[in-house]
Amino acid sequence: MLLAFEIVGGIIVFSLLIIIHELGHFWAAKSFNIKVNEFAIGMGPALWKKQKGETLYAVRCIPMGGYCKMEGEDEKSEEPRAFGNAKAWKRIVVLAAGGIMNLLAGLVLCFVIVGAVHNITVPTIGSFSDNSPIEAAGLQIGDKIISIDGQKVHTTQDVQIDAQMSQGEKTIVYSHDGELQTAYVTPILDESSGAYIFGFESGTVPNSVLNTIKYGWYQFASFTGQIVETLVRLVTGHLSFSQLSGPVGIAGVIGGAVGSVVTEANGAGWWFLANVFILITINLGIFNLIPFPALDGGRILFVLVEMVRRKPIKAEYEGVVHVIGFAALICLILVVTWFDIFRLF
Repeated sequence: MLLAFEIVGGIIVFSLLIIIHELGHFWAAKSFNIKVNEFAIGMGPALWKKQKGETLYAVRCIPMGGYCKMEGEDEKSEEPRAFGNAKAWKRIVVLAAGGIMNLLAGLVLCFVIVGAVHNITVPTIGSFSDNSPIEAAGLQIGDKIISIDGQKVHTTQDVQIDAQMSQGEKTIVYSHDGELQTAYVTPILDESSGAYIFGFESGTVPNSVLNTIKYGWYQFASFTGQIVETLVRLVTGHLSFSQLSGPVGIAGVIGGAVGSVVTEANGAGWWFLANVFILITINLGIFNLIPFPALDGGRILFVLVEMVRRKPIKAEYEGVVHVIGFAALICLILVVTWFDIFRLF
């Protein structure tokens, strides 16, 4: 029963992520009076469809993904309101709107989960655990961590991530009675969780409207920073493809998060699911804006080149580049999916 709940819930959550993305394209296109032929939820044959004005709205049988099909998006069209005939800057906005919509969804949800608590955890020392390395380094209760290895720290999550990213000695700058001091701390492995820790519990501050906005933004920035850093580490060779997750791995994480809503008490499951949703929607937003062929960012790059050249690149040339890029993405997904399956078994 729980497995079925995880599968159905995972499909719903994953579909919601895609719908949010496609709604960004849809609303932007409609705002610029670009003709939208179809807006679909899901893929494959239609289970339900309704023509409203010039746009066909459909729910399709495969509950994964969706699309916003604009006139003249992938082919030449004589329709004056076709996507390809719109001004370049409008096309850029429409293409970017999907990723931006995902990022905005993540930001709004950060505000929601931070605003839902009475006290917000902050990177100050509230108490120490047994054999705490940070206590041994000289920090005291009430001290506020300012930076770790030169990176500013705004949330407790930042501290936890810094402990995990690379083991070894960390340079911690902290505030003690208003004076900045430096300590050198090596995180230790917590046997119960399998995570590296600094050995302290965070302090809290009372919530308020201003603190919700402030720490909600910090939370969003923390998630975004994680994703950007992961991409940089991947490009520079500090992270291997075997460590990435594809559709199978993502579905597993979402399913586990959905299942935790049932198994975890005191709303902890909902908090976990919300954080997973935030991480994936921001990831989807950033990934789609990468200037790689077949992605929204790749299409934006072609429009920018068109603006510089003052004439578009031939559609057949652009189409070939996007097909090659799409094939490369499919190969990447297959490789990553293989590692996902390998980890499962």
